[in-house]
Amino acid sequence: MKRERDYVVTTPEQVFFHYELAGPVERACAWLVDAGCLIAALIAVGGALSAGGALVLPLAYVASFLIQWGYFVFFEWRWNGATPGKRLLGLRVIQESGVRCTPERLVLRNFLRVVDALPLLYALGGLVSLLTRRGQRIGDLAAGTLVVRVPRPAAPEAL
Repeated sequence: MKRERDYVVTTPEQVFFHYELAGPVERACAWLVDAGCLIAALIAVGGALSAGGALVLPLAYVASFLIQWGYFVFFEWRWNGATPGKRLLGLRVIQESGVRCTPERLVLRNFLRVVDALPLLYALGGLVSLLTRRGQRIGDLAAGTLVVRVPRPAAPEAL
């Protein structure tokens, strides 16, 4: 029985892979965890740069830019489609074909995060994700990606 949140990929060999699409509440919770991690990283870098003299402000801008733009791409690339927030909630990003995302797709997906965040707190991206069949925000649509739930391994049976 196919549910509304099921996503099925069929290979040319007629092998079927089933994924459960992540819902908006799960994605928002994962983003909140990631936002907390970003804030902690920015505070840590700010504290480390506080003794930098005249270069503090330019270094802080560069560090802030690198952290904000690199956080999602780095973790989704190195952690098989998951940031700390997604990993905590059992989510990951995949390509629509069902395979792991390429770095190029992750860069495009996260580059458009700025557009998704307009005008405030991901209002545009959230609205678009509610209107699309697969819950994709603008970055997901452009990059051909989906956020899915990672299946939990079944508990071992008692002997």
